[in-house]
Amino acid sequence: MKSNNKKPQKKQQALSPGCLKQYLTTFAEVLAQKGYTSFTIYGYLHAVTHFGAWLGTQAKLIEDIDLNCIAKFAKHRCNCRGTHQKVVFSKKYLNRILKFVTYLHKQGVIVLAIASHKPKLPLLILFSKYLHQRGLSPLTIERYQYAVAIIIPTLGANPEKLTPALIQQVVCDLASARSLEFGKSITVALRSYLRFLSFEGLCPPDLDKTVPTVAQCA
Repeated sequence: MKSNNKKPQKKQQALSPGCLKQYLTTFAEVLAQKGYTSFTIYGYLHAVTHFGAWLGTQAKLIEDIDLNCIAKFAKHRCNCRGTHQKVVFSKKYLNRILKFVTYLHKQGVIVLAIASHKPKLPLLILFSKYLHQRGLSPLTIERYQYAVAIIIPTLGANPEKLTPALIQQVVCDLASARSLEFGKSITVALRSYLRFLSFEGLCPPDLDKTVPTVAQCA
Protein backbone atom coordinates (compact mmCIF):
# COMPACT_ATOMS: atom_id res chain seq x y z
CA MET A 1 0.00 0.00 0.00
CA LYS A 2 1.34 3.40 -0.99
CA SER A 3 1.43 5.98 1.74
CA ASN A 4 0.32 9.48 0.97
CA ASN A 5 2.92 11.77 2.51
CA LYS A 6 1.84 14.90 0.66
CA LYS A 7 1.26 17.83 2.94
CA PRO A 8 -2.13 19.48 2.54
CA GLN A 9 -1.83 22.75 0.63
CA LYS A 10 -2.89 25.90 2.39
CA LYS A 11 -6.01 27.42 0.97
CA GLN A 12 -5.38 30.97 -0.17
CA GLN A 13 -7.26 33.43 1.98
CA ALA A 14 -9.85 35.40 0.04
CA LEU A 15 -9.65 39.17 -0.23
CA SER A 16 -11.92 41.06 2.13
CA PRO A 17 -13.51 44.30 0.85
CA GLY A 18 -13.72 45.62 4.41
CA CYS A 19 -15.68 48.85 4.71
CA LEU A 20 -16.71 48.67 1.02
CA LYS A 21 -18.58 45.36 1.33
CA GLN A 22 -22.05 46.81 1.85
CA TYR A 23 -21.86 48.78 -1.43
CA LEU A 24 -20.68 46.01 -3.77
CA THR A 25 -24.10 44.49 -4.49
CA THR A 26 -25.78 47.77 -5.44
CA PHE A 27 -22.74 48.81 -7.48
CA ALA A 28 -22.89 45.51 -9.39
CA GLU A 29 -26.60 46.11 -10.03
CA VAL A 30 -25.85 49.55 -11.46
CA LEU A 31 -23.23 48.07 -13.79
CA ALA A 32 -25.65 45.34 -14.90
CA GLN A 33 -28.32 47.95 -15.67
CA LYS A 34 -25.79 49.73 -17.89
CA GLY A 35 -25.28 46.55 -19.89
CA TYR A 36 -21.97 45.32 -18.47
CA THR A 37 -21.38 41.58 -18.83
CA SER A 38 -21.08 39.37 -15.76
CA PHE A 39 -17.39 38.81 -16.58
CA THR A 40 -16.72 42.57 -16.68
CA ILE A 41 -18.68 43.12 -13.47
CA TYR A 42 -16.56 40.46 -11.78
CA GLY A 43 -13.45 42.38 -12.83
CA TYR A 44 -14.85 45.57 -11.30
CA LEU A 45 -15.77 43.85 -8.04
CA HIS A 46 -12.36 42.20 -7.76
CA ALA A 47 -10.57 45.53 -8.22
CA VAL A 48 -12.84 47.26 -5.68
CA THR A 49 -12.43 44.38 -3.22
CA HIS A 50 -8.65 44.69 -3.52
CA PHE A 51 -8.94 48.43 -2.89
CA GLY A 52 -11.08 47.74 0.19
CA ALA A 53 -8.57 45.22 1.50
CA TRP A 54 -5.76 47.76 1.08
CA LEU A 55 -7.81 50.40 2.92
CA GLY A 56 -7.98 47.98 5.83
CA THR A 57 -4.20 47.61 5.92
CA GLN A 58 -3.93 51.40 6.05
CA ALA A 59 -6.52 51.69 8.84
CA LYS A 60 -8.58 53.99 6.61
CA LEU A 61 -12.34 54.45 6.89
CA ILE A 62 -14.69 54.94 3.98
CA GLU A 63 -14.85 58.68 4.63
CA ASP A 64 -11.08 58.84 4.13
CA ILE A 65 -11.39 57.87 0.47
CA ASP A 66 -10.39 60.53 -2.04
CA LEU A 67 -8.52 60.72 -5.34
CA ASN A 68 -5.16 60.93 -3.59
CA CYS A 69 -6.07 57.73 -1.77
CA ILE A 70 -6.49 55.94 -5.10
CA ALA A 71 -3.12 57.27 -6.23
CA LYS A 72 -1.44 55.89 -3.10
CA PHE A 73 -3.12 52.54 -3.69
CA ALA A 74 -1.76 52.53 -7.26
CA LYS A 75 1.79 52.93 -5.98
CA HIS A 76 1.71 50.46 -3.07
CA ARG A 77 3.81 47.32 -3.08
CA CYS A 78 1.12 44.71 -2.97
CA ASN A 79 1.30 42.06 -0.28
CA CYS A 80 -2.45 42.07 0.35
CA ARG A 81 -3.78 38.69 1.44
CA GLY A 82 -5.61 36.89 -1.32
CA THR A 83 -3.85 38.59 -4.25
CA HIS A 84 -1.23 37.24 -6.58
CA GLN A 85 2.37 38.17 -5.85
CA LYS A 86 2.56 40.40 -8.91
CA VAL A 87 -0.36 42.78 -9.41
CA VAL A 88 -0.31 45.12 -12.40
CA PHE A 89 -2.12 48.37 -11.66
CA SER A 90 -3.09 49.11 -15.25
CA LYS A 91 -5.14 52.07 -16.40
CA LYS A 92 -8.16 49.79 -16.72
CA TYR A 93 -7.67 48.40 -13.18
CA LEU A 94 -7.45 51.87 -11.62
CA ASN A 95 -10.35 53.22 -13.67
CA ARG A 96 -12.56 50.47 -12.27
CA ILE A 97 -11.80 51.68 -8.75
CA LEU A 98 -12.26 55.30 -9.80
CA LYS A 99 -15.69 54.48 -11.25
CA PHE A 100 -16.69 52.85 -7.96
CA VAL A 101 -15.43 55.82 -5.92
CA THR A 102 -17.34 58.16 -8.24
CA TYR A 103 -20.42 56.02 -7.63
CA LEU A 104 -20.00 56.44 -3.86
CA HIS A 105 -19.66 60.19 -4.37
CA LYS A 106 -22.87 60.37 -6.42
CA GLN A 107 -24.67 58.36 -3.74
CA GLY A 108 -23.57 60.86 -1.10
CA VAL A 109 -21.52 58.26 0.76
CA ILE A 110 -18.29 60.24 0.38
CA VAL A 111 -17.34 63.71 -0.80
CA LEU A 112 -14.56 63.87 -3.35
CA ALA A 113 -12.24 66.83 -2.97
CA ILE A 114 -9.07 67.41 -4.96
CA ALA A 115 -6.16 68.46 -2.79
CA SER A 116 -4.81 71.91 -3.70
CA HIS A 117 -1.12 71.00 -3.39
CA LYS A 118 0.10 68.94 -6.33
CA PRO A 119 -2.51 66.17 -6.23
CA LYS A 120 -1.54 62.85 -7.75
CA LEU A 121 -4.61 61.68 -9.63
CA PRO A 122 -4.50 58.34 -11.44
CA LEU A 123 -4.45 60.13 -14.80
CA LEU A 124 -1.54 62.27 -13.63
CA ILE A 125 0.42 59.15 -12.78
CA LEU A 126 -0.17 57.81 -16.29
CA PHE A 127 0.63 61.22 -17.74
CA SER A 128 3.95 61.18 -15.89
CA LYS A 129 4.81 57.77 -17.37
CA TYR A 130 3.83 59.03 -20.82
CA LEU A 131 6.22 62.00 -20.47
CA HIS A 132 9.00 59.81 -19.12
CA GLN A 133 8.70 57.48 -22.10
CA ARG A 134 9.16 60.50 -24.36
CA GLY A 135 12.45 61.39 -22.71
CA LEU A 136 11.45 64.52 -20.79
CA SER A 137 13.57 65.44 -17.79
CA PRO A 138 12.24 64.82 -14.25
CA LEU A 139 12.08 68.59 -13.66
CA THR A 140 9.99 69.17 -16.79
CA ILE A 141 7.69 66.30 -15.87
CA GLU A 142 7.22 67.79 -12.41
CA ARG A 143 6.36 71.20 -13.88
CA TYR A 144 3.87 69.71 -16.33
CA GLN A 145 2.22 67.66 -13.60
CA TYR A 146 1.88 70.68 -11.34
CA ALA A 147 0.33 72.84 -14.08
CA VAL A 148 -2.09 70.13 -15.22
CA ALA A 149 -3.13 69.41 -11.61
CA ILE A 150 -4.28 73.02 -11.37
CA ILE A 151 -6.17 72.81 -14.66
CA ILE A 152 -7.95 69.46 -14.19
CA PRO A 153 -10.55 70.58 -11.60
CA THR A 154 -11.72 73.34 -13.97
CA LEU A 155 -11.69 71.20 -17.10
CA GLY A 156 -13.80 68.54 -15.40
CA ALA A 157 -13.26 64.87 -14.63
CA ASN A 158 -14.50 63.51 -17.97
CA PRO A 159 -11.98 64.07 -20.81
CA GLU A 160 -14.52 62.81 -23.37
CA LYS A 161 -16.58 65.96 -22.81
CA LEU A 162 -13.74 68.39 -23.51
CA THR A 163 -14.44 70.94 -26.25
CA PRO A 164 -12.31 73.67 -27.87
CA ALA A 165 -14.56 76.33 -26.33
CA LEU A 166 -14.14 74.94 -22.81
CA ILE A 167 -10.38 74.61 -23.20
CA GLN A 168 -10.02 78.20 -24.45
CA GLN A 169 -12.21 79.56 -21.65
CA VAL A 170 -10.31 77.68 -18.91
CA VAL A 171 -6.89 78.73 -20.21
CA CYS A 172 -7.87 82.39 -20.56
CA ASP A 173 -9.46 82.48 -17.10
CA LEU A 174 -6.36 80.97 -15.47
CA ALA A 175 -3.94 83.10 -17.50
CA SER A 176 -5.72 86.34 -16.64
CA ALA A 177 -5.68 85.54 -12.92
CA ARG A 178 -1.95 84.76 -12.74
CA SER A 179 1.39 85.88 -14.09
CA LEU A 180 2.37 85.90 -17.77
CA GLU A 181 5.01 83.25 -17.10
CA PHE A 182 2.46 80.97 -15.45
CA GLY A 183 0.06 81.47 -18.35
CA LYS A 184 2.72 80.31 -20.80
CA SER A 185 3.59 77.29 -18.66
CA ILE A 186 0.00 76.03 -18.45
CA THR A 187 -0.54 76.28 -22.20
CA VAL A 188 2.57 74.19 -22.92
CA ALA A 189 1.66 71.61 -20.27
CA LEU A 190 -1.98 71.45 -21.37
CA ARG A 191 -1.06 70.81 -25.00
CA SER A 192 1.10 67.90 -23.88
CA TYR A 193 -1.67 66.59 -21.59
CA LEU A 194 -4.26 66.74 -24.37
CA ARG A 195 -1.93 64.83 -26.69
CA PHE A 196 -1.58 62.22 -23.95
CA LEU A 197 -5.38 61.95 -23.54
CA SER A 198 -5.80 61.58 -27.29
CA PHE A 199 -3.05 58.94 -27.41
CA GLU A 200 -4.93 56.97 -24.73
CA GLY A 201 -8.23 57.39 -26.59
CA LEU A 202 -9.73 59.39 -23.73
CA CYS A 203 -10.58 62.59 -25.61
CA PRO A 204 -11.23 63.72 -29.20
CA PRO A 205 -8.10 64.09 -31.36
CA ASP A 206 -6.30 67.38 -32.11
CA LEU A 207 -7.65 69.24 -29.07
CA ASP A 208 -4.07 70.26 -28.30
CA LYS A 209 -4.23 72.50 -31.39
CA THR A 210 -7.15 74.45 -29.87
CA VAL A 211 -5.21 75.64 -26.80
CA PRO A 212 -4.89 79.43 -27.14
CA THR A 213 -1.69 81.37 -26.57
CA VAL A 214 -1.48 83.81 -23.69
CA ALA A 215 -1.49 86.67 -26.21
CA GLN A 216 -4.87 85.47 -27.56
CA CYS A 217 -6.31 85.64 -24.05
CA ALA A 218 -5.25 89.25 -23.54
